[in-house]
Amino acid sequence: DPPYPKEYLDCYSDLAEFAVHALKPGGHLLAMSGMAWLPEVFENMKVDGLVYQWTHAVAPLAPNGQCRGRSICATKWKPFLWYLKPPRNLRLQICDYLSMGKRDKKHHHWGQDESIFDHLLEKLKIEKGMLVCDPFLGGGTTAVSAIRKGCKFVGCDVDAKAIRKTKQRLKAVQQELGI
Repeated sequence: DPPYPKEYLDCYSDLAEFAVHALKPGGHLLAMSGMAWLPEVFENMKVDGLVYQWTHAVAPLAPNGQCRGRSICATKWKPFLWYLKPPRNLRLQICDYLSMGKRDKKHHHWGQDESIFDHLLEKLKIEKGMLVCDPFLGGGTTAVSAIRKGCKFVGCDVDAKAIRKTKQRLKAVQQELGI
């Protein structure tokens, strides 16, 4: 979930390059995006060694929204982009529309709901012991879902405050799970 403003569009090319380098064959790259710069995001994600699969709508209700010009886009849904490092495993099925619970902004101002990541880890057949990586850690939602699933996790962020908050959050989850 790189930042959505225009000045961060290069993060998507960096993310795609990182995925080509870091993913095992058949590995998944999932990235949320804002709507205002979606064509540019798609262009920046085009790299050799990574194959676009699908765009999912993540929304609290049925997709519904209004755009008021390119710079201000108020929507009720957001794109969740799915890429794979070949070879493809097309036996996986993820629906076009992912429903999220309540927006969770208590850990980070761009925070996401854990239920989205719980659902995706299940649908992508991510199992205990597998590695999940989030290079845009934010409030640690992906980390929490991965740890609860029994996965290994590595994450980073440019914001030291976000990393400290995530460490505290993960410590609480580990205590809750007795690990």
